[in-house]
Amino acid sequence: MTMVVSCGSSTILSFLVFWFFLGDRMQQHSILGHEVYLAPVYLACVVLGMVGLVLAPGNGQPTVEESHCQEARCDEDSPGNGRPTVRTSADPSAGHVNADEVQGLRNEDVAVGLGEGGSRLQLFVGFLSAVNAGLFSALQFACVTVGKRWEYQAAGCENDPEACPAKLKEQFNNFGSWMGSFGLGAGLVTLVLCVLFSAVERRQKRSFPDMHFRLMLFPGNIAGFCWVLGNFFQLAAVVQGGNSVMVPANQTVQLITAGVWGLLYFGEVTSPLRIASWSFAALWTLIFIILLSKERISS
Repeated sequence: MTMVVSCGSSTILSFLVFWFFLGDRMQQHSILGHEVYLAPVYLACVVLGMVGLVLAPGNGQPTVEESHCQEARCDEDSPGNGRPTVRTSADPSAGHVNADEVQGLRNEDVAVGLGEGGSRLQLFVGFLSAVNAGLFSALQFACVTVGKRWEYQAAGCENDPEACPAKLKEQFNNFGSWMGSFGLGAGLVTLVLCVLFSAVERRQKRSFPDMHFRLMLFPGNIAGFCWVLGNFFQLAAVVQGGNSVMVPANQTVQLITAGVWGLLYFGEVTSPLRIASWSFAALWTLIFIILLSKERISS
């Protein structure tokens, strides 16, 4: 659900802000003698598809049958009462416990946890963090669009970008200055966060966690390389296609790619019904993101 909140908030904010306040224009369609916008309908369908992409695999939770085997060790010599008999992994010496009893204990734990103020606070903080992640993701790509528009207006070349000074065009060059500036900024922010974290750990008389440089050398560099490429193509997409439709497209592709990776490589979902549900949600979302992308009027 965190992914839905994060991607959904980024998608909705980018669309609404750039449509209502920053000049992106959407097509109108004549339906029954009335001029209407279909873009908001397509956007709602995209967000609905995002919800389906996350919930279809069971929100990361195994089925009832899978949970008996994964969270408690199945006993092949189950009594003939139609219910599997399991031995709890927490206390193997406790003997055999009926699966209904195990589920009842879990439900009690959940009920008690939700009743605690700390759990509610953690839920609120988690939700707020997901919203902020979506907000700042939208702002990240809004900065280049808004900044470029303002600077071009100040130089008097908004309607003729080729007439802009070479220095100004280079400042917003995806392959050059803009990407370099973004990299320097990301590095500085990371350094500041590490220093602050180290200060907090020292104040609490705890040692700084091992960074595992040797262990993470290869996979860490691969992850960083993929992240840089992803950021580059996202930036190129919003510059060419506009934030109102390209940010939703970016978020959608991220969710689908993560889902395909989880299905094919990690095997996170094995239920045919859930795989079919996820595939339907992915197809649904792709169709409506394509329809949404055609609604923006190019400037």
